[in-house]
Amino acid sequence: MSLYKPDDAVRVLKEFWRKDPKSCVKILLTCSYLLTTVIVKKYKSITPANAILELDFDLLEVVTTRPNKIEQLFHPNTIYFYDIINYINHASGDAKVKALICRLSDKAHLSLAMIQELRQAILNFRAKGKHTVVYSESFGELSNSIGSYYLATAFNEIYIPQCGAVGLVSFSSDQSFIKKTLDKLGITAEFFKRKEYKSAADPLTEEKLTDSNRESLTALLGDILNQMYQGIAKERNLGMDQLLNIISNGPYSSNKAVELNLVNGTKYLNETYEHLKKKMEEDHKKKPTLLYLTKYMSTKPHPYSQKSKHQFALINLEGAIYRGQSTDPMHGGPSIGSETVSLALRAATLDKNIKAIVLVVNSPGGSYIASDLIHHEIELAKKAGKKVVVHMGQFAASGGYFIACNADRIVALPGTITGSIGVLAGKFNTKPMWEKIGVTYDMINLNNNDKHGDNDNSTFYSALHPYNKVQRDAMNDFLDYIYGDFTSKVAAGRTLTAAQVEDVARGRVWTGNQALDRKLVDKIGSLNDAINEAKTLCGLKETDKLQIVEFPKESLLKKLLSSGSPYNSEEANKKGSNNAETSAAGGFISSVVHACKSISTIFTIVQSAIVNQSNNSTNVILGSSNNQFSTLLSQQNQSFAQCSIDPVLF
Repeated sequence: MSLYKPDDAVRVLKEFWRKDPKSCVKILLTCSYLLTTVIVKKYKSITPANAILELDFDLLEVVTTRPNKIEQLFHPNTIYFYDIINYINHASGDAKVKALICRLSDKAHLSLAMIQELRQAILNFRAKGKHTVVYSESFGELSNSIGSYYLATAFNEIYIPQCGAVGLVSFSSDQSFIKKTLDKLGITAEFFKRKEYKSAADPLTEEKLTDSNRESLTALLGDILNQMYQGIAKERNLGMDQLLNIISNGPYSSNKAVELNLVNGTKYLNETYEHLKKKMEEDHKKKPTLLYLTKYMSTKPHPYSQKSKHQFALINLEGAIYRGQSTDPMHGGPSIGSETVSLALRAATLDKNIKAIVLVVNSPGGSYIASDLIHHEIELAKKAGKKVVVHMGQFAASGGYFIACNADRIVALPGTITGSIGVLAGKFNTKPMWEKIGVTYDMINLNNNDKHGDNDNSTFYSALHPYNKVQRDAMNDFLDYIYGDFTSKVAAGRTLTAAQVEDVARGRVWTGNQALDRKLVDKIGSLNDAINEAKTLCGLKETDKLQIVEFPKESLLKKLLSSGSPYNSEEANKKGSNNAETSAAGGFISSVVHACKSISTIFTIVQSAIVNQSNNSTNVILGSSNNQFSTLLSQQNQSFAQCSIDPVLF
């Protein structure tokens, strides 16, 4: 017998209405609002038929490290680059999506590797019978635009306004050297390197390109340009000789660009949209609907987010390599901290559901010790039965290659800059500069063996004294040891002989294509190709459903609700993080305080880094060469030299 009687419920509701009609109205309105919101959200989650996706780089801030919730709160236009790739790939198989229109912008700051990966996604989208159109206000405004134009040629149609131009010209690169400037200031840069191609410190120690550096750069840049030229010629139906002749006589006005088939026509942005909408309506007999890619992303689950028994770990490594904790863009990063990465690798290794670990490496190098620590954790993961695959971004050079070389598979992009198997170290002698402005020093020396002599090692790390003979000998022995360790690890990881490694090492950098020819990488491809390589290693098919779990995987909410720092190192390894800063107070309150400290950095107007080690100026760096790469290849605004050499700040 049921105790519930509908009549009783009706009687209670009527009584409530009689006593407090205002509250009843409020409840009804609230319920109506919530119901309407759910219906609208459900309706918007349905992709309309004959949809045209919009990718507007003028509205987006593209990053290669997934932003956390705090960063997204204060930078809502930030978008993770690989989300763009994944959802374009997803849309290529969506029958309702018929076209993609893209607006290029100088704000995008896309590196060559990002351009190549995005370009391939666009070509795959086209291969599924979808139409693509790109609009740019101009390809360069009295500036070389080879990178953005290379990306644009992946689209079916290219349009610029009448006022626009195509700034294709022949290529040259000016390399700067500041040795004479340092001489005038009274600063001497003393650096040791292994070997002749290791040129990161050359701008400080040389007055022009060395023969080895010129040889390396000429081959590197030549291959990169050839990749772009071949892509442009193929998609614009131009012969290579024809394209080279066009480039030799550029730049071009919009009308001339149309005549040479560099663009399809001259249209303003609104005209480009109307042209595509008209074409889609004619082709599919239905009025098209525009849909931002970001909105499309919000209506679809992430391609690798759905639960599956097949789980891979994804660890993103971006920036220079240091010991300690990684830093995010909010705190001066991104950078790769050996402690953070090691914990993430240990957590993925201990997770029984994880079958493979995919590392996305985008680093020009850094600390030898930090690189070796990460390399060791990768070895431990492999010994535990995990398959490890590395995907290389714009850079995976020197220290970046050190941490990649023992992976089961390495996948690079054609324009990835990798190799640079070598080491450099040194310091600045600044004493003459200080004397010029009246600063003098005196020293207390407790070396009982040889005060101020050639056997005195007390000034080894001092920025006020040059290296003496015993110190130079010690430095050379040290670098020989590190170089030998580096090359032996490459030989073991890549199954090469010592002689084979030496032929491709000596500090020389290579493109991804060149590295493939020299067995430094296994395949040229995208991040999705790297994931498929991991599937193959695990005995899975490409069509098998896969779940990607990003490590460290502890969210901000979990950190706030956790009971404080890990109980011990074993718990830290399982969690993949060690909240040491919360250990003193512990618990929820300390976690909130710690989170607030992170948020407060958003409001900092000026950040300064104070280096208080004036006496500790020798740095062992596994860094790649030439800070001109960043501007040369239209990469993110970062100084390549700063990633390679830790300068002493006076």
